[in-house]
Amino acid sequence: MPVFLEIPGFGLSNRIRTVLAFDYIAKKQHRGPVYVYWLVNHMCPDHFNNLFQDIPGVIFIKDLGEFQRLRNQRGGIYYKGQAQFHGLVNRYTKANVDGAVKPRGNSQSIYDQQYLLLKPLPAIWQDIQSFIETNQIKNRIGLHIRRTDHVSFIKRVKGRFDNDEHFEKIIRRDPTQLFYLSTDNLDTQKKFLNKFPNQLVVYSAIPDVKSIRKTTVVHAVIDLFLLGNCKQVQGSFGSSFSEFAYRLSSIWSKSDKSIVSSVPVVSVPKTETKTEKKPKKKSKKHKNRKKGRLSVIYFPAKKR
Repeated sequence: MPVFLEIPGFGLSNRIRTVLAFDYIAKKQHRGPVYVYWLVNHMCPDHFNNLFQDIPGVIFIKDLGEFQRLRNQRGGIYYKGQAQFHGLVNRYTKANVDGAVKPRGNSQSIYDQQYLLLKPLPAIWQDIQSFIETNQIKNRIGLHIRRTDHVSFIKRVKGRFDNDEHFEKIIRRDPTQLFYLSTDNLDTQKKFLNKFPNQLVVYSAIPDVKSIRKTTVVHAVIDLFLLGNCKQVQGSFGSSFSEFAYRLSSIWSKSDKSIVSSVPVVSVPKTETKTEKKPKKKSKKHKNRKKGRLSVIYFPAKKR
């Protein structure tokens, strides 16, 4: 029987981790596909299919009426909302996943398995790869400074938040250390770039707009994967986006995986020209040469 997941709101990273959790649950329980209704609204004004490559076994239904008809016809698990990855997996399976940012035991392998399923569309991949190569991202520490609607929320729920001074102390520890800055607030971006112009880079300037989300969702995806390719991540307390970036960074750093090495690779074998003439005697240098393959990075045509 299938899984029906209805996501009526919430931000990008909250949505993604919920999808990845139910994909794991469906595979663990040998269920049919995961049907997802992903509502596009002011909290996440773009659809999964416009941002990421397909996840095998996950089907996105854009029409709520069609989603409800399928649910009524086929039955199965139904869930509406979002939750933390480990909470959902532990609720529906006996995996006993550790919810810590640095999980113990077998939990890390489950995070690895699921989070590596998430791959941006090829055109977005290219932008990320280009920025990594030209800005030494793998030698930088990623900073995610979450602001806008998060500050009042986290203060109310947890009673604290990481202020600007917290991140300034991190930068000042080592004047030679380079950083990648991701933030959702224009004033914060300007402030840090003015204070630390030689240590920080950003993907692009944040526009001055009057809306809850100051950056596009594509910008958010690029930020997420650039943070994930940094050698470490320093995020904002209580931010699911920071947590997601940290998990990507920990997965890639320990396994030497990155978005560059995850891009589809086409291997082109070397060819030999046949001739009827008796081949000349090769030098020892040529005799010891090994036959190999030429690895070519392949990017499908841009499609945004």
